[in-house]
Amino acid sequence: DAGGGRGYVAMCDIHPGTLLLMERPFFHWPSEQLGKPLNLSTIQSILEMEDVDAVQVVVGAMEQLHPTLSLVESAFTSNTQPSDEESRQVVQMFHLMKEQFGRSGDGSGDNTVDQLVNLAREKKISSSVSTNTLQERDIVRMLLTLRYNGFGSGVYLHFSMFNHDCDPNCIKFHPETEEDDDDALRLTSSTSLDSEENDQTTSYSEVRATKFIKKGEALTLQYMNPREVSHATRRTHLMEQHLFDIGPDPPANRKEMELVTNAIPASSATKAATDNENSSVTTNIEQTLEALEDMMAELLMEPNMSEQIQALELSCEELYLESKDLLGNQNHLLLIRILRLQLDAIEAFLKAKESNNGDQNAGESLSLEERGTVTTKFVVSASELCRLQILLLGEHHPDVARTYHDLWKGIGVLLTNHAGKVPDVKLYSNGDNASNSTTNPKSFVEWSREENRCRKEFERISSLYPRDAVTKQT
Repeated sequence: DAGGGRGYVAMCDIHPGTLLLMERPFFHWPSEQLGKPLNLSTIQSILEMEDVDAVQVVVGAMEQLHPTLSLVESAFTSNTQPSDEESRQVVQMFHLMKEQFGRSGDGSGDNTVDQLVNLAREKKISSSVSTNTLQERDIVRMLLTLRYNGFGSGVYLHFSMFNHDCDPNCIKFHPETEEDDDDALRLTSSTSLDSEENDQTTSYSEVRATKFIKKGEALTLQYMNPREVSHATRRTHLMEQHLFDIGPDPPANRKEMELVTNAIPASSATKAATDNENSSVTTNIEQTLEALEDMMAELLMEPNMSEQIQALELSCEELYLESKDLLGNQNHLLLIRILRLQLDAIEAFLKAKESNNGDQNAGESLSLEERGTVTTKFVVSASELCRLQILLLGEHHPDVARTYHDLWKGIGVLLTNHAGKVPDVKLYSNGDNASNSTTNPKSFVEWSREENRCRKEFERISSLYPRDAVTKQT
């Protein structure tokens, strides 16, 4: 009964890369909402649309999404307490949302809801089951609909039916982008939307399989953003924002990547119950990561920040080494997030140095030796990231393709800088590469083969996700 009986199931065996669904959002986020927690400005932007018929279409589409209009009406029309769990959850969430956005019992509080009700009355916007215009209950229901069903690129009628899994087998791509997915960008009342991740000119978005899916298995996405958070954090967030409990244990095939000093940290659906030593370790790492990620985003917006970006990269390196020790687990999933940030910082640093050439205020450009040192660090970190990503995501995930691309390009730079000499680099820990198929390269020829292998893996995985569904359709 996952997802309240809603969701998608494979009707046949599905291979990685298979296109499962293609859809255009029926509503894009307004500029007032971007970069901010979910608020009533989004409802206001819907009601203020000039085309009244278009407003009515959006309102009607939202009635079909969880919590549906029929479910809400059923939960509130009875004079007694609802008997089924889903209805009780709806009533609970309504009370929480009304406390935050609606009228209080004594008539005080935010009057924005009253303004929206008046706006709906002026434009004669109503629900499909009533001749009356939208009331406070409708406004709160619409807000809950956005909370449960919104993606970073907008609100979709069919994508919203995908249920969450901590080990998902599908990915939703951000429309018209080649860099990453937004399957984790479910909008919640405490989730901000990054304006750089929300192109308002986008069209169709795709959901594709990332693993082999057997007939009868559920098709699932990941609701978390970022994906790499501890089980304790995941459990608390999903209960607070979506009112379902994933339980005390992570999926069996992910358990190894959640261990802290050989144990799964205690967790609870409430924050108060997660205050123990092991969960505190992961919480502290996550908080440090969030601060570094925010800092990185700010630095990328400013010119001539190469020194600051280099300092941030060194902080990532220190955090990675310290975290491995604190976690007592060299395979912990949080290490993936740290390494990805470190690689992004190195890449940004190199680009900043390249763009600074000729700028006397930007510092000296890198020498060949300095560039070789930075590239060596980049390649070593990328190889470890690739190993961990395959453990977490499998061998066919787009994130793995991106890291193989980093390895391919990084090794190429190393070979060019060494001019035929063997790079003095231990590429893979424990003598194995990410796919556990070969040992560390020992000659220039072996390094060249490894470069070629990474290129081929990048091309293989990328070919699974051509993002050409719209092109083929037209």
